[in-house]
Amino acid sequence: MFKNHRIPIIYFFACLACLFYTIQSYAHRDSGHSGHMMQEHRSHHDCANELNLSKEQREKFNSIRDKTRHQTHSLKNRISDLSAMLDKLYAEERPDVEKISNVHNDIHALERKIIEIRIKSRNQKYDLLNTEQRVQFKRAHKVNDCGYHHRGHINMPHMMK
Repeated sequence: MFKNHRIPIIYFFACLACLFYTIQSYAHRDSGHSGHMMQEHRSHHDCANELNLSKEQREKFNSIRDKTRHQTHSLKNRISDLSAMLDKLYAEERPDVEKISNVHNDIHALERKIIEIRIKSRNQKYDLLNTEQRVQFKRAHKVNDCGYHHRGHINMPHMMK
């Protein structure tokens, strides 16, 4: 009886392990270890300089950026905490599938929230721009065929129109 179920169970745990590795790599990347946050910071200023923003626009851009960083920072910290919890759950002698699944669901919910915050931030910045600046902004935030921004931020292709 168990022989028939061995492969699906092994496959399930292999999938969970792959998912865990992916989440860990995103958490590691977003924690600044790969220089991602610094690159994002420089790119914001490069973009702002290319747009020839007025003093008022620049102040609003910076305010939006700072608010976004503050909001996403706490969510990233929570993701790191949940990832540490996953480490402990996976290390148990008999890992509890339901607990692991629930933690993964919590992590995915937080990641979706970060994406929403970033998209709202991008749209708020876009709304501050005049027509010429919007063309330059779209060019600087070009999305590839997979829907990913060139710096790894996830954007929605339909938002680029």
